[in-house]
Amino acid sequence: MSLGVLLSIAYGVDSAYITGVPGKLESASYEVVASAAGNQGLTYEQVHAPLQKLLAERLHLVVHTTTSQVSGYRLVAGKKGATLAPAQDQGEQYAYIFKNEIKAHSITMEVFAGLVAAAVKQPVQDATGVEGKNDFDLHFSSPDQPDSNQPSIMTALEEQYGLRLVSSKVPVLSLVVDHVDLVPAAN
Repeated sequence: MSLGVLLSIAYGVDSAYITGVPGKLESASYEVVASAAGNQGLTYEQVHAPLQKLLAERLHLVVHTTTSQVSGYRLVAGKKGATLAPAQDQGEQYAYIFKNEIKAHSITMEVFAGLVAAAVKQPVQDATGVEGKNDFDLHFSSPDQPDSNQPSIMTALEEQYGLRLVSSKVPVLSLVVDHVDLVPAAN
């Protein structure tokens, strides 16, 4: 796994907003073998702190974050309001992004906004005001399929969930690498 991917996972920052990685490390690959106490599974959010600690200990990683305003979208409720499906149970959450679908169970609107951002390849900020966890099964056409019978993602959000994407300047968290070693310290 590249350092960029590890940093993206550890800090929840899109790799496009990570700077300061030395050239030699952009192509370096690392294998991370770890397990949680009691071999229990961790959610994406629960992985952040232990992976940050591991990178600091093994690669002497030092970083800082900044926030900047960039062009993107705000995810807002449509004129008739959001029509979401509250999660039937608060059990295990999951999320998948396919070429024409976002399928997720028991996720917050903030997480859903991140999934939409991946699909539209632009930052998306949740501005719906919707609390709690929801289930999603959003079907849409991808830009490279003009003959698709599915609606665009903009239309699909409005029709299927009463949500809209509004062009806006949105805050984006950036990660700046201040120091990192090329060779990991021994265990």
